Amino acid sequence: MLFRSVWMLPNVLALDAPLVAVVWQWFLARQFSIPLPFVCCAVLALATWSVYLVDRCLDAARGAVGTARHAFAARHARLLLPLGMVSGASAFACTPWAPSVFLVPGYLLALTVAGYFVMVHRRRAVVTQSSRGKEVLVAICFGAGTCLVLIEAQCAAAAVASALLFITACWCNCRLIDRWEGGGALRWRELALGLLLGTVCSLWAPAVVVLGSWSMAALFAVVHFGVARRNRELARCLVDFAMVVPVLWWA
Repeated sequence: MLFRSVWMLPNVLALDAPLVAVVWQWFLARQFSIPLPFVCCAVLALATWSVYLVDRCLDAARGAVGTARHAFAARHARLLLPLGMVSGASAFACTPWAPSVFLVPGYLLALTVAGYFVMVHRRRAVVTQSSRGKEVLVAICFGAGTCLVLIEAQCAAAAVASALLFITACWCNCRLIDRWEGGGALRWRELALGLLLGTVCSLWAPAVVVLGSWSMAALFAVVHFGVARRNRELARCLVDFAMVVPVLWWA
């Protein structure tokens, strides 16, 4: 059974999110000619992995086991939860070796993520009662962490536009997954807002970042219309993999 589902391992082990974060961090740093020390990649990967592991274990503890990743987290919580905590502690321990310009924004983002956990996982959380609130928070936190490297970009307008473009793509990713897992149909207002924000940001972002982002959107559409109706779990894995593929074309 495990062998037949080996393609799902990156997803159930939450390894796809750190991969996407680090690849896009490297891609953005390269496009803006920003030096990227290895420690920055390590901190981002460890922190992202920690957040996703802990988040899934807490979701599973509340009874959310309707997906393969949450069911896996529920079965292996005694391993995954400590692993997530160790990963987070390791990320924090590595921060003194990161460039000082990233420290204060990084710590502020960590506090924001802590606030996310409080808002989402406390009892009767308002955010979880909203079918789309969690996806917005995840997209903002994930996108901000990945784009933190753009603090050193010389062109502020292009950097902000690129960050917003990536965050919009992250939201589309989260919203599609939520849609497939019973979170309600996509509304035309959501689509219009995403297209409008993406179009406006594309006017200032570098061309390669724009191409990568809109290619992701195209791949999202392919997965949604071509895969999701037949195999939800496969679509869940492919839509994350789609976030890595475009940047390789323009690397």
